[in-house]
Amino acid sequence: MPIQITARTDGFRRCGMAHSAKTQTYPDDHFTAAELAVLEGEPQLIVVRVSGDAVADVDAEAVLAKARGCIATLEANALKYVEQITSLNERLDALSGECHALKESNTALTSERDALQAQLAATDTAKAKK
Repeated sequence: MPIQITARTDGFRRCGMAHSAKTQTYPDDHFTAAELAVLEGEPQLIVVRVSGDAVADVDAEAVLAKARGCIATLEANALKYVEQITSLNERLDALSGECHALKESNTALTSERDALQAQLAATDTAKAKK
């Protein structure tokens, strides 16, 4: 099957060659299976396998429009995730502040407990001497 490749950025290089933003068609024996796997896994390239009869029928603009739609969806999702991460980081900061306040309170209570234990020990010692 012939392979059609369109680069999202004109001149993007992969597998030792520059790819065009204009769809290029290559014969099915142009790339090795390993190269084809690399090309298909590259997000900067749109790789379409077409039957010999369909090569002329493939509308590069439709492929690009679909890719742009996917990109828009991914960008919207990324924005949503950034907002969620920001919200979670704000909550984490608030919880960290609460944790710090609890540690300070615990330190103060521990000091007060130690002082009371010392007073109790001194009282017990004074009573034992009488």
